[in-house]
This record gives sequence, C-alpha cells and structure tokens, in this order.
Amino acid sequence: MCANNASYPIIGVGEIELTIANGGVVILKNVLYVPGIKKNLISVPLIAKVGLHVHFVDDKCMVRDFSNGDVIVISGTLCNGLYRLDTYKRAALNALAVHTSSMAEMELWHARFGHLNFNSLLHLQKKDMVIGFPTLESIEKHACERCIVGKMHCTPF
Repeated sequence: MCANNASYPIIGVGEIELTIANGGVVILKNVLYVPGIKKNLISVPLIAKVGLHVHFVDDKCMVRDFSNGDVIVISGTLCNGLYRLDTYKRAALNALAVHTSSMAEMELWHARFGHLNFNSLLHLQKKDMVIGFPTLESIEKHACERCIVGKMHCTPF
C-alpha cells in the first residue's frame, strides 16, 4: 500500500547487490519486486538487517558500517521528502528477484519470448529446447493484459 492509497501487487521476492561508495557490495535480502512503483526504495530496517547503521542529520542521511571502522558506505540528501542516495548508480543495482513465484516466472518468460502463448512456453520446457529455461508449472487460466490490448480492434472514426 502506497502513501496515495494505491496498492500494487508484489510480483517477486529476492535479493539485490548494491555497490556502495567504497567499492564494496552489500546484499539486501527479501527485497520486493513491485513493478507498479516507478522508483527504487530502500527501507531503513532492510539496511539495518545487514548490520549497517543509518544516521539522519539535518538534510543528510549517512549509512555507516561500524564493523569496518565507522566507514560511511552510502550517503543521501533530502529531496522532496525522501532521501536520494548520492552514490546511486542505476547500473550498479542488479535487481533480480530470484525467488519469484511460478506465475511471475511464467510471465517473465512469456515477455522474453515476445509474448509467446503459454502452451508454447510449456512445450519449449517439455522438449528442453532452451538452455537455462526454468521449470514452469502448467497454468489453467492466465491472461496477459498487453496481449489482450494488442488483439483489440478499433473501428475507424
């Protein structure tokens, strides 16, 4: 549930690697993949679970690692009510939901293969035609919203 009372489904749960200021890597576990939210958000409890400490002073936020001699690993600046990480680089954030549900995995491969129908995806799996293809479960009914919109007809006006 978001601040504007909109709710978005959680499609997957996994872990991400976050490259930090000193060149190290912090692995955040149990990260939620919510495609409806357009910004990447990191919660303070999630940072605390990996042994880091968060300090807020005026309009600055500092994430410190006391186990390595009180090193500031990430800093942020207050921007429109949220702290934006100063060292954040989109390329450094490898967000892969590794523990996704079977349905989310099926949707992912459906999109990767150009919205191939689900029976054909199961056929690819059954015949072992794709290297690295995960084991997908048979799904009785599923409707891809993008496929439905793409098949709609519009009368000229």
